Amino acid sequence: MYWTDSGADKIQRANLDGGSVEDLVTTGLFAPVGIALGATPPGAVLWGDDDCNGAVAAVDALKNLQEVAGLPYSQTDPCFGLGESVDIQLASATERIWGDVDCDGDLDSVDALAILRKIAAFSVNQQPNCPEIGSSVLVADLTSG
Repeated sequence: MYWTDSGADKIQRANLDGGSVEDLVTTGLFAPVGIALGATPPGAVLWGDDDCNGAVAAVDALKNLQEVAGLPYSQTDPCFGLGESVDIQLASATERIWGDVDCDGDLDSVDALAILRKIAAFSVNQQPNCPEIGSSVLVADLTSG
């Protein structure tokens, strides 16, 4: 089994019996809450990973706020611009706004708060049929091409 330890900023694994705990990633993370394992299909990204670095962390909330305030921010390529419309594959293609993690139709500071609440293991209010923050989603824009 695999998990993130947001308090210690690391990714760990263990046997199914809980034995042989190993640290897999211990640097370069800040409060990770999502992890994608195995063969990830082309175009799969974590919902809420606003900078596309492979983890949902507090820095994603910061980049969200920078976009809302009109300040510059960096992202890992390839990544969608915050506020850009993307088609994600749920039961069918659904247009969403990249960074709008509560799926209410706009990118705002409430989305940054939702990311921080998820990291802190608090409840997050999202619209129906909105991907859970930290879940893997297929983005049609990356899969077609």
